[in-house]
Amino acid sequence: MRWAREVAAMAISYPTWPFRPAIYDGIPVQVWEGLVTPFSDDRAEVLSIIADLDAARDIAIERGGALRHPKSCEAKHTLKDDLEGLMIQPLTYYMVVYQLEPPAHPRVKVVLPEISPLSFQGHPHLYFNGEICTLFPPDGGWDGHRSSLADFLPHASVWLAKHQVWVAMRASSRHPRFIGRDDAPHGAYADILAPDAQCWCGSGQRYGRCHRPIERGEIGQSSRRRKTGVVGRR
Repeated sequence: MRWAREVAAMAISYPTWPFRPAIYDGIPVQVWEGLVTPFSDDRAEVLSIIADLDAARDIAIERGGALRHPKSCEAKHTLKDDLEGLMIQPLTYYMVVYQLEPPAHPRVKVVLPEISPLSFQGHPHLYFNGEICTLFPPDGGWDGHRSSLADFLPHASVWLAKHQVWVAMRASSRHPRFIGRDDAPHGAYADILAPDAQCWCGSGQRYGRCHRPIERGEIGQSSRRRKTGVVGRR
């Protein structure tokens, strides 16, 4: 029943994306693949979207993952100095998404053009294995028990938009940053996350039952790896 709902939701929101069963990191998954073009060639709209993302305001996301500036938005769109004059082109990305059994979060890789730690050294939101850090699970923006993959993929579009801004800032010899509210540094999670929050690793488990015992030195890494399979993902 759940899988039928997933397929139906994807057929509406991402109709050109095919799927197939596969094994990923030793785990049975469903693999979805498709194209996303976050930004249009309308520069005025692009700048408004960047201003909204930097201010953590809502944006619209169309079928297929394109970002749009809401016509109802009445905010004043003033860019911060480090965002002025950036050249943002409409780029299309080919993504591969590995959908695990709930409540685990989907894993996303961008393969064309490749986004990886090797091609973008120093990237603030990439896992060592090339998966993008799509969202911060403790924020509650997606829940593996109640949300669908079609609900998750808009977060990937937003990530790609922020990635493009980060790349443009780096190319213009500015100090690059991921616009908007950034994640807490990994080492501080044990201090800021409640035990009943979703774990930062994307397992869908509560932090108190997943990585918190490791980060507080209560159990070893190897023990936790056998239980979750996600140690060291970030």
